[in-house]
Amino acid sequence: VGSEMCIRDSYYGSFVLGLGIWAMHFTGMLAYIVPVPMSYDAILTALSVFPAVIAAFFTLRILAYQRFTLINSQVAALSLSLGISLMHYIGMEARVIEGQMVYDFNLFVTSLVFAHIEASIAIALVTIVHNRGQNKLSTRLACAAVMGSAIAGMHYTTMASVNIYLDKVAPRLSLEMSNQSLVLSLLITTIIALFV
Repeated sequence: VGSEMCIRDSYYGSFVLGLGIWAMHFTGMLAYIVPVPMSYDAILTALSVFPAVIAAFFTLRILAYQRFTLINSQVAALSLSLGISLMHYIGMEARVIEGQMVYDFNLFVTSLVFAHIEASIAIALVTIVHNRGQNKLSTRLACAAVMGSAIAGMHYTTMASVNIYLDKVAPRLSLEMSNQSLVLSLLITTIIALFV
């Protein structure tokens, strides 16, 4: 019965985790300011939510069966890291800018590897918690901290890998956050407050 309850909870958990991952990612995107006109494609921005939610669902579904073999743990970590990565790069492509974004290959690969390693560590901690029967707040916080560092680390490694080449000389603009970014930040905060 406990396992069945965990499986049911994975539906809600995947939504909460996936939405939380996306909110962190997109808020970080809004903080990335360049001195040229920039906006976000609404369709791609909305689509970028789904990889995180789907990946979180498969990861939590695997963990819900409580069969913590090495293969299951790695499949769960791979699912989560790929979902985070796919969400991030779709979100990057949602940026509308008069120029081209080119990624440094080494940092691109590093971001993928980093996400998988950190996701593996987080799932390993979950495995330890389950095997030892420990459900302490400190242990749960450790799992959350590692998972958070996987998401943030992958995000900022990827942002560091981006070079933007402008199509033409752009007028000098302010480096302050645009009105669209402020509205989107408030919208994300409202969504998180309502659903999480």
